[in-house]
Amino acid sequence: MRKIPRIPRGVARTAALALIVTGAGTAWAASPPTATATVSEIQLSPTTYQYSLTLNDALSSPSPIGTFWMAWVPGKDFLTTSPTSITSPAGWTATLPPTHGGSTDGYAIQWIASSASSDDMAGGSLSGFTFISTDAPSSVFGNSSFYPSFATLTSFAYDAAPFSDAGTQFVPTVVVTPEPLSLGILAPAALLLLRRRTARKA
Repeated sequence: MRKIPRIPRGVARTAALALIVTGAGTAWAASPPTATATVSEIQLSPTTYQYSLTLNDALSSPSPIGTFWMAWVPGKDFLTTSPTSITSPAGWTATLPPTHGGSTDGYAIQWIASSASSDDMAGGSLSGFTFISTDAPSSVFGNSSFYPSFATLTSFAYDAAPFSDAGTQFVPTVVVTPEPLSLGILAPAALLLLRRRTARKA
């Protein structure tokens, strides 16, 4: 499928708001992909967290995924603060789109594949979407402080460029991983239990 030329970032908010305000019909060039994602968190310091996402395109999906717009729906951005660092999978680039609307709006991350060959294809999973933030898991995994009716991680996926199709809205599933501190406590306890069992058998 030929990629549609990507819309310049500066017009993204204008295009989104125009669709909302006018309600005008659009002849989409493709069917939206069937997207899901998972997200996990690691605490790097008392006030810093790293969030890692894996983007999935269902095997039955009618389209690949060329845009992953996280913590956003048209006209709304959900992250409480701007990420301090963002990384991307190979062949993808990340931006903080110019949709932040000031003190009553949050932040979002827009990942876009640089070419069709880097798309997340139907049946595929793509990891490497990460960001570092001072926002605690209770904020990132909960509802947006700006728009409480939306989960903070509510996202959109598009076949190619932003707005290249109707888009698929979804919320990544949280995958709980043991914190390094928890592992440090559990390992000695497990070893002690094993020694006790060995001693009883002897």
